[in-house]
Amino acid sequence: MLVIKYVNGQNSAEKIYQKAAEFVANQQLEVPDFEDYVQITEVTLGGVF
Repeated sequence: MLVIKYVNGQNSAEKIYQKAAEFVANQQLEVPDFEDYVQITEVTLGGVF
């Protein structure tokens, strides 16, 4: 499991992916889940920071 915590403007949120490959595939879309201006604050892969 991949958990990404981020800040978009004034809002904090998190996105959970069951597999890291799902994240990679989504980032290759025309409009990815995380665009350049989104500040990533924490990433956890398989329960490890």
